[in-house]
Amino acid sequence: MKWYQRLPVKLAILFYITFALTVISFAIISIWAIRENTHRSVRESLVFNANFWESYLKRESALVTPFSQEEHALSDFATHFGIRLSLIDSAGLVLFDSSVPQNQLKNLENHLSRPEIQQSLKDLFGENIRKSKSVDISLFYVAKHIPGTIYIKDLGNVSFIRVSYTLSSLNDYYKTYMIVILVVSILLLVGGIVIYKYLADRFAEPVLKMVNVARQITKGELQERIEVTSSDELGFLGKSINTMAEKLVEDIKKLKKLERVRSEFLANTSHELKTPIFTIQGFVETLLDGAIDDHEVNRNFLLKIHKNSIHLNNLVSDLIEISKIETGELKMNFEQVNLEDLIDDVFDSLVDKATERGIHLETDYQTSDMKTWADPVRLRQVFTNLIDNAIKYSDQGSVTVHAEKTRYNELKISVSDNGVGIPEEHLGRIFERFYRIDKHRSKDLGGTGLGLAIVKHILEAHHTKIKVVSKPGEGTTFSFTMIIKPVSSPELEMEDEE
Repeated sequence: MKWYQRLPVKLAILFYITFALTVISFAIISIWAIRENTHRSVRESLVFNANFWESYLKRESALVTPFSQEEHALSDFATHFGIRLSLIDSAGLVLFDSSVPQNQLKNLENHLSRPEIQQSLKDLFGENIRKSKSVDISLFYVAKHIPGTIYIKDLGNVSFIRVSYTLSSLNDYYKTYMIVILVVSILLLVGGIVIYKYLADRFAEPVLKMVNVARQITKGELQERIEVTSSDELGFLGKSINTMAEKLVEDIKKLKKLERVRSEFLANTSHELKTPIFTIQGFVETLLDGAIDDHEVNRNFLLKIHKNSIHLNNLVSDLIEISKIETGELKMNFEQVNLEDLIDDVFDSLVDKATERGIHLETDYQTSDMKTWADPVRLRQVFTNLIDNAIKYSDQGSVTVHAEKTRYNELKISVSDNGVGIPEEHLGRIFERFYRIDKHRSKDLGGTGLGLAIVKHILEAHHTKIKVVSKPGEGTTFSFTMIIKPVSSPELEMEDEE
């Protein structure tokens, strides 16, 4: 990663640009604000002066004092106030200017076109900022129009009083202020850099640690973890990365387990398929070699071929069935099922097999309400497999289906036998595919090793789990619970009312 692509560098650049723009904006706004405030103050002062001179001239003109006696007083007053005073007639001629000697007034241009004079004709007061040609300095002008004029002896009629203020002092103040702003801005930038460096070191360090840990995790070092020391967003991110790493470890374990299961499944499937195929192939080859002409042998071989072909067909059917269930391809069609009728149908289909082995099929219902919410086809498969297994692994006695309601308003179903039982070390694995406790007996009885795995998956699709309790020589009991009806089912409520 290049240096300018690193997160701290990007954050630093972003911070410096943002902070610099903020400081510059602050300086510009501050200078503009003080300029506006100063100009407003100067404008108000000049307006006050114009009003003062209007009152003064009106009072002095009433005394009919010759202007020659007032000229020095006006100049002294203007100098004292720090302003320039001009008296202008209605034609734009300058009658008096505190900054220009009387004998030089004739050299001045006509002032009627001056912006402040023209504005005062409309708004009473007019203002303008510009460089004066007569005194060669920048001035802030304010002119006041005297609608009735003021007559001054030996001078004439005054129609405009114009006062102005030199901006040189203001400009010096602006320069001083700008220097102060510049110094403050530099100090702020330096201080910001120091503060950012401190904060960057404090906050970037855990981020960089997270990046390093994440990089190690991507390399496969899943034992790496982030030390979480805060409860803010960084802490949450650290916990999330740790959780992700833990899940990755779990997922890898699951994948390895699935890979192992897949390998075992393929090996078991190959073995299970090869056995009947090789058996059939062997008998067929023997028949083709001449045994087909031996009537005592060929029928026996054909019966064995038939038996193995049935076993092969059952195995393939179970493989297809469990594959569909596990991949979700096989969808459940739920409806309200009467368990009593379903179990009776299963008993009818297995009664001959049970009779042959001297097994009696029984029911023990502790409730009259045997309705449940299930897929009837799949649930029939569950009972068929469980009862058929019970018959296969019992040499005498009975197989009993027990049903009762639980305190959670569910049906608890159990299938019990008093057969050979299951040793404790096998109980945790009997629901695995192709797992057999007694392989020879299972094959002799036509078992595929997939029946209980199918039962487990079907019941899980019904949101329930199967349990098993068994003792060798005493028998085995498989049990599970079924919901009576789904939550919020208006159709079922109407059926119940009927």
